[in-house]
Amino acid sequence: MSQDIREMRLFHSGTVTLLVLCIYIVPATVHGDVSSAWGEWDSWSACSVTCGYGSITKTGYWFNEEGVKTNETFVQHSGCYLDIKCPVDGNWTMWSPYSACSKPCGQGIRTRTRYCTNPRPLNGGNECMGAGSDQTNCKLDDCPPIPTNFDIETCKQPGKLWCKSKRMCVEASERCDRKVQCHDGSDESLCYKYGNSARGIYLPLTSMAVWISFILFRNLT
Repeated sequence: MSQDIREMRLFHSGTVTLLVLCIYIVPATVHGDVSSAWGEWDSWSACSVTCGYGSITKTGYWFNEEGVKTNETFVQHSGCYLDIKCPVDGNWTMWSPYSACSKPCGQGIRTRTRYCTNPRPLNGGNECMGAGSDQTNCKLDDCPPIPTNFDIETCKQPGKLWCKSKRMCVEASERCDRKVQCHDGSDESLCYKYGNSARGIYLPLTSMAVWISFILFRNLT
């Protein structure tokens, strides 16, 4: 003997909504006035997640002829949904390429960056661990020394360019000629735009002046 049992139940509790259609066959073995059969279902379990989509289960047990629950079980699975935004932990993007060396001569640095946007932390998720930037030393060339017995008075003459340190000067025509003359590299550093290549992008002085004028104009408008 067996029973064909059909159920359609709508469960709603708080933020959990569940529609279940149950169709199952319950076999029974009859021994005189006593039969073995499946017992009642347990209650549905809690949702397997704390947010979004998950699953729930309920279990039925087989009872023997003496009416004792056995280890034989029948488990039913169904979906569940909690209308709660799940936290999203932040993750780093890949490192950018290293920047150009920060100085045209002498000791400089190269920098690379990464961003906590892959994805961004959301809904209380964890921030990325670690630093968003990294630096390494670099040296493209040796800076030239201050000439022996250099006379600083010559820097007062027309056509001279003071080095940034004010300890020496060079010919003004030597600025931005792609050859370092100042002992601190300042005659070339003003013309040196740092990009992703090892030596950056060299800009003529006129181009640099146009670019600075454009930036000032944009900030004022």
